[in-house]
Amino acid sequence: KRVLGIGHSTGGMSWLAAAARGVPGLVGVVSFAGGTGSGAPGMNCSEARLLSLYGDFGAHSKVPTLWIYAENDNYFGPDLAARMLAAYRGPGGQAEFHQVPPHGGDGHDLFLDPAAAQIWSPLLDQFLRTHGLPTWTPDQAMVDALAGPHKDHFLRYLTAASEKSFAIAEDGSWDWWIGSQATVADAVHGALDRCQAGGSRKCKTYAVNFAPFTGP
Repeated sequence: KRVLGIGHSTGGMSWLAAAARGVPGLVGVVSFAGGTGSGAPGMNCSEARLLSLYGDFGAHSKVPTLWIYAENDNYFGPDLAARMLAAYRGPGGQAEFHQVPPHGGDGHDLFLDPAAAQIWSPLLDQFLRTHGLPTWTPDQAMVDALAGPHKDHFLRYLTAASEKSFAIAEDGSWDWWIGSQATVADAVHGALDRCQAGGSRKCKTYAVNFAPFTGP
């Protein structure tokens, strides 16, 4: 009854097409480097047709959309992305657009690189919050309790996917750990092991995933 469509490249454009068709239950679309027709870097089989399709999508879609492109996208660069955006918004399409700094050798692969989640996840989280869609809620008290480098690194930690844990040492050092196929226990032990540096420091767990640590 409530669907969020997320796609990359042709997949992102496909979800915009789905929104234009009024797919039941669809409440929003997130398009990473959305587009089609680019078989090679810097080339598109028909930009005119692509822009026409985006105009048609914008005219018929009723849901909010989030578009994320990297500046060094080799297939849908800044100029083409801007024209697609104008074509979509022109007839009334709702699009929140973000062009992030260059990433890797080809920013078109931003969504495919796990390390890039720290770039786009804050944009996605804010989009979800703005439109009343489920996402994690930051515990501001946890952020405010930290100062200096601790706070900067903790904010980076919060943008990473789970399972994860953040640990702080008595001497002010810190470390965190994340594993794509880990358990919560793995994350807690991993962060403590890193922070303790082989027993040279005494550390405690500060956070697990997005919440304060409440264990022993």
